[in-house]
Amino acid sequence: MANEFRVAVGTATGHRSNVWKFIAANDSSIYVTSRLFGSEAKISLHPSGECQFSGTSAWVLKDSTRRNRDRHFFKWFEKRPLGGAALDALQIRIPHSELIPIDLPEDLSDVHWVPTPAAGTLAGLECYITPPSPLDPTVGTTLPFTQLVSMQLPDSSWLVVGHFEEQCDQSMVESFRVRVQQHLANEGREWAPQHRACVTVEGHATCKAFMELSSPLGGRSEAFR
Repeated sequence: MANEFRVAVGTATGHRSNVWKFIAANDSSIYVTSRLFGSEAKISLHPSGECQFSGTSAWVLKDSTRRNRDRHFFKWFEKRPLGGAALDALQIRIPHSELIPIDLPEDLSDVHWVPTPAAGTLAGLECYITPPSPLDPTVGTTLPFTQLVSMQLPDSSWLVVGHFEEQCDQSMVESFRVRVQQHLANEGREWAPQHRACVTVEGHATCKAFMELSSPLGGRSEAFR
């Protein structure tokens, strides 16, 4: 049984996304982590239904004005499923335009690579949580996405991660980029070319969705705009 899965969109030697890590923890919590603005950030989905998008302790220590209570950027509640239907819990949405070359030392040996989406589309990482089941409930089931991994949690529910591709409104992507850039400018900070941002967006149905954004100073070629 796997308890950790690393995935990225694109190719290891070309244009790509951040690496996103899905973790099935010993207390049946689910963590989704990635590096944003040079620091690790995480999305936490707890069995109690409490969820949050947060900076890590290392993020707090990078700025002497931050306190531990500042770690949680926002919180929400998402009840775990008990009946027959799985919960569409989370999406990470990565537009084609946000894939850039990354020349940083990073161990990519265990990363699963999702194919680069076509221009004008995005690749989505979909996260479902199933009701408790002794066996993987995806076996023999038709799924609305391409399955990447199933990980059983200690409470016998399953985290199922897949990917999909769909059309992307590029004007929306650019408007989010402008908002992030303005926010950083108001704080006297620059959006470095190698840094990624993450914003909340509308996902499928009622699930929480996050979109990865690259810096306007990043190395995107015309084909990736």
